[in-house]
Amino acid sequence: MEAHQDHDVRLELNDDRRRRFGESGRTLALLCECGDAGCKRTVLLTPMEYDALRPGPVLHPDHDAPA
Repeated sequence: MEAHQDHDVRLELNDDRRRRFGESGRTLALLCECGDAGCKRTVLLTPMEYDALRPGPVLHPDHDAPA
């Protein structure tokens, strides 16, 4: 259950960053939403790249989607 809660928090934080900073056109520093609760990887995306990924997960290129 803890990994699921951690994923939900990362998703909420990333969505919040998109809302707050996306209109500026700057690159967004987002949290990897993989299933590893200990993951601290950052994913850099433009707002357009972020929007294209949603509703799917934001993942570091070396990581897999949560199960």
